[in-house]
Amino acid sequence: MTGSARDRRLRLLQAKKAEQLKDRLSAFDTGEFAQWPDFPEWLRDEFVKTRRTTAEPDSVLPESADDDEIRAWQAEFAARAGLDGRLYVLTGVDDFPWLYCAARDDRWAEEIGEVLGYGWTAIGAGKDRLVVFYEEEYEYQAFLVAPGHLRDDDGRLREL
Repeated sequence: MTGSARDRRLRLLQAKKAEQLKDRLSAFDTGEFAQWPDFPEWLRDEFVKTRRTTAEPDSVLPESADDDEIRAWQAEFAARAGLDGRLYVLTGVDDFPWLYCAARDDRWAEEIGEVLGYGWTAIGAGKDRLVVFYEEEYEYQAFLVAPGHLRDDDGRLREL
């Protein structure tokens, strides 16, 4: 198989995986896929800072929390962060990284968690805030990225 044929096949497989994700997010009206250049550059820069081991989360939950506690914590954090169910969800599919979703009911955060797992990321429809959840070894972490709520290069919140 030539390189271009292999690339086409991989792209088709990724497209299929992305479409399957749309089907699995049944509590949403899903829209188009988006790429990083469709968002303000500062969002990506700040997202990278949340991945650093020195990054300070905005909220944590112990690993001993059960599924209901985790889902409720994520829903509450996302709501406090200003997400309202109209958002772009990070898909985990390289060629189709973000999917626009509009929730049909108020259980939207729980639905995302059920489909994508405890570690999920979303950008608000206004493209002005990002929420990141990580499942770490001893705890669950939540981060908010928004104007006035930015981090230094080590992932620590900046003093304003």
